[in-house]
Amino acid sequence: MNWKKISENWKTFTLENGLKDNSKENNYFYGKQEIYQAKEDFQGFRIFYKNKFNKSAEATAFAHKANSFSITTPVSTDSTWTLKIRTTSFWKRLFSSTEKLKIDTNLGNFENLIPLESIESLTKDFPDLEIRVSEYGRLQNEEISPDTKVMEISTGVQPEDINQIDRARTLMHRILENLNKNGKIKPAHSRVGKGESHT
Repeated sequence: MNWKKISENWKTFTLENGLKDNSKENNYFYGKQEIYQAKEDFQGFRIFYKNKFNKSAEATAFAHKANSFSITTPVSTDSTWTLKIRTTSFWKRLFSSTEKLKIDTNLGNFENLIPLESIESLTKDFPDLEIRVSEYGRLQNEEISPDTKVMEISTGVQPEDINQIDRARTLMHRILENLNKNGKIKPAHSRVGKGESHT
């Protein structure tokens, strides 16, 4: 991986899309971790982008689990429906299974609400891609309360091409737009102060 290229991709991505860049760098005894962060408003939804990349002197640096890319959006939903989409197991793919995605949901008519073809296409770049609605929990973002529901796209694979980041952004936009238009989700407010309502 080319550190300079990854940094340039992020700068281009934020500038071309008019995103607010909040990137930072953490220093550790084994090296540095770049945390590229940005956010945008899309049809009332607040979308947070995070790209974590380990710069380490160790030979195994690039296999480190600290590398990740995620897009997270606080949402308000009916608590009775669930959604989790991920790639099928390695063994199923190895034996030429036609089932590329494992979908766990009780959302009716989800085939018409979720752009499955776009998700399948993105798994070629991110083979561990996961899309889910869940409580934010322990994930760290000071603008999102821990008990807030979020829609999230995540992967442990470092995007090396700006096109990969752009396609993931477009996918999130389509998911939010479709689910919102069909009354399945609404934007949830980001946290400003402790104890503030976010529904």
